[in-house]
Amino acid sequence: MALAATTKKKNKAMAPAAQGEWFIMYGIPKVSGEMSKEFPNAAFTFNEVPLLSHLTVPGNVATPAGSVDYPYIAATDDCGLLLLCGYTVVGLTYYICDPYFRRTLGILPSDGGFNSRHSVGLIRNRRGSGIMVAMLNTGLFSTQARITLSCTIDLCEWVNKEADCGHIRETKPCCWDGVLSHEGFLWWFDLSSCILACNPFLDRPTFYQIMFPHVSA
Repeated sequence: MALAATTKKKNKAMAPAAQGEWFIMYGIPKVSGEMSKEFPNAAFTFNEVPLLSHLTVPGNVATPAGSVDYPYIAATDDCGLLLLCGYTVVGLTYYICDPYFRRTLGILPSDGGFNSRHSVGLIRNRRGSGIMVAMLNTGLFSTQARITLSCTIDLCEWVNKEADCGHIRETKPCCWDGVLSHEGFLWWFDLSSCILACNPFLDRPTFYQIMFPHVSA
């Protein structure tokens, strides 16, 4: 079964403690060649839990073919926006999908382009006034204990941030399985190794590491 992402739609009439109607999104969106490429260019089918809900996008947002290069919902923020990774004629692309307005917004790539869909996260700042897409770069993690972040500014341009890795005790190659947004932090997880977490809005984000228990055969 494909991975699923959770999202929610807020209801202003509900009490604060009970706000939010939760859905389980199917991780791979449907791609329709008949769907309009103009706004609104995203369709959401919401089903009550435990049934899966799904997203449909037009063919210019993502191509449906390929056992690896299939479109994928990589992340969601706490207000229900989705980060979609799709493959087009220009390669891997990122989109913000808005269930309320039923539209997708493409994100301009960084200088190095996009090279991963499993190490990119979506987060909203604590004031709720802005969102950020952040890519984790751990190519030098195992050899130099060095981590950098590529982060968007207003979803229009990118900035590279050198991270503070003083709290990381164990460095080894990681294969990221996904990213979560929670309590103002992004949490990258490698289910075979550890979790790395930081606040990407800081100028020099401090990373914290949580190791998973090692089970010997």
